[in-house]
Amino acid sequence: MQIIYDDIFFYSPVDDEEVMCHLKVYSGKGSAIIVVTDVYENSGGSIAKYPEVLSAHIVNSFHLDPHTTRYIEHYLPKGKSQHWEVSSLVKSIEAYFLVNFTWSTINKVSSFHLANQPRRTLISKVQLARFTRQLYDVKSRMHWQE
Repeated sequence: MQIIYDDIFFYSPVDDEEVMCHLKVYSGKGSAIIVVTDVYENSGGSIAKYPEVLSAHIVNSFHLDPHTTRYIEHYLPKGKSQHWEVSSLVKSIEAYFLVNFTWSTINKVSSFHLANQPRRTLISKVQLARFTRQLYDVKSRMHWQE
């Protein structure tokens, strides 16, 4: 497994609106895991607002196969120190959601993927760790010999 991206990621879900999130992309064994995290400095809205646009943009930008890629939304605990409203229902826990989509292409020749019908499932940190472990390729480890 290798991390191929771990930084702020910008996208435009609608004209004249730039939104950002933290993006981490893991790749290995012919599959990938995308983890998107809301960032508090984001004035354009939450990652939950346009998951179809964000996931398709990431899959197409990194040339990932959407059928072997897991897309996970990560929400950090919300509190006064992060300048969030504390009236939120989920304000003090960290949450991960596995989001599944129905994928299509513009035509049979195109490799441009479109995501539709997001379905979210709450997952634990343990499940996230299992997903990332599945990408770990033992053969790619470097063994030091003396």
